Amino acid sequence: MIKIEVRDPIAKSRTVTSKAGKQFTFVEQEAYAFTFDREGKPHPYPQSVTLSLREGQEPYAVGVYSLAPTSVWVDGYRHLALAPKLVPVK
Repeated sequence: MIKIEVRDPIAKSRTVTSKAGKQFTFVEQEAYAFTFDREGKPHPYPQSVTLSLREGQEPYAVGVYSLAPTSVWVDGYRHLALAPKLVPVK
């Protein structure tokens, strides 16, 4: 299980302009992921990550979460796809 800790409930907006001049706004929230190295050993410290929130999604509350099973799927090209959705750890 990958554990994600949200310490700050504030989400921030970021606007990016594409080469074609179109603007996109992203809403992001900082969190910390307790991950593993390529050999499966836990990293000694959590790593800072940025969570992209879907349009209209409320920021995650302070707490400890894990990845929901719906976070991972196989796309139409048979590639493994990931879009983190968090569920609280009890």
